[in-house]
Amino acid sequence: MTNMLSKAFEINAVDYLLKPFDPQLFQTAFNRAKAQVRQLSNDSINRRLQNLLETLHPSIEVLEKVGGKIRRSHIFLAG
Repeated sequence: MTNMLSKAFEINAVDYLLKPFDPQLFQTAFNRAKAQVRQLSNDSINRRLQNLLETLHPSIEVLEKVGGKIRRSHIFLAG
């Protein structure tokens, strides 16, 4: 079992369920996986849009503290 668990997390598993599993545990793991995929997709789309905008207009990078976290954003200059 340890070998299977190690392999699962080597490929970035979100969760690991042992058989027989509880349907509620499965639903929780499934929802967590969907949320992670959604976030990765959003991050990818945001990066691609950011790259596109940067090629169209020059910008100034701004760092701001939001809710205890550093957030990076850009101010795009009119061209």
